[in-house]
Amino acid sequence: MHGQLDPRAGTPGHETTPIYPHELSYTVRLTTDVTELDALNAAVERFCPILNLLRQGVTVQGTVERVPASRAAA
Repeated sequence: MHGQLDPRAGTPGHETTPIYPHELSYTVRLTTDVTELDALNAAVERFCPILNLLRQGVTVQGTVERVPASRAAA
């Protein structure tokens, strides 16, 4: 797995640089006698949940809740 990550992202002069890994790529190396790997690759690209999540994206919602320090220590 390879990707690009620029530590300057978000700093002055680099406001539009992504702050997340981008330009992701992967290489799978298999030790096998099977020569028909196209079908395997097609199945991975169709059914792999993580690959499809990365390709299609997903809406992520988050919240921040304040817990008073006196309750957090208990």
